[in-house]
Amino acid sequence: KRYEDRRRIEAAIADKLERENFDDELVESLRSCRKHGDLGALQEEGGTRKIIMWHHKCGQNRFCPDEAREEQMRLAERYVPAIESWHKARRGRQVQYVVLTWPNVPAGELAEMKRKMFKHLARWLKLKCCRAVKGCLAVQEDPLGRDGRWNLHINLILLVEGFFDWSAARAAWFQATRHLFDQELRGFQVYFRDITRGNLARAVLE
Repeated sequence: KRYEDRRRIEAAIADKLERENFDDELVESLRSCRKHGDLGALQEEGGTRKIIMWHHKCGQNRFCPDEAREEQMRLAERYVPAIESWHKARRGRQVQYVVLTWPNVPAGELAEMKRKMFKHLARWLKLKCCRAVKGCLAVQEDPLGRDGRWNLHINLILLVEGFFDWSAARAAWFQATRHLFDQELRGFQVYFRDITRGNLARAVLE
């Protein structure tokens, strides 16, 4: 059922791209993704696992739900062991999850504001209040709101060593970026959570 749902999602995305006159080759690649393959079995220590060698994969992790899931797993396999190794190497180190947001932006301004947001993130991380941050894994996502405006936010995994004042960091994010928006600070939100003893793999996937 879940696999069928993902195929329907990908087909709907292909239809949307076709209506918007995107490249025909991309559209057809999405439509033929993971439709046919050779079924096999892989013998493992815990038993037998079913595997499928697909005849075609689109490779579009921004458009295809299955490709996105594979990319998530690849990133988790790459980063989780490295983060855990860094954390265990010295006592007192922490891993923290952060969400930085901006007020929603109208259609037509997304590309420009995405670039600006990452530039401001780089400046924010260099501020005095963030000097305890020794590493950062950043992923930006921008869901479309019901009002037709884009909800810009960045998810961060921070490697922290030393005192990190969340209040000061939050205030610095507001002050560093508020001049870009002609509105009150209510459009900004900053969320912090200590995940040092939590499920790191789940946080990275999120």
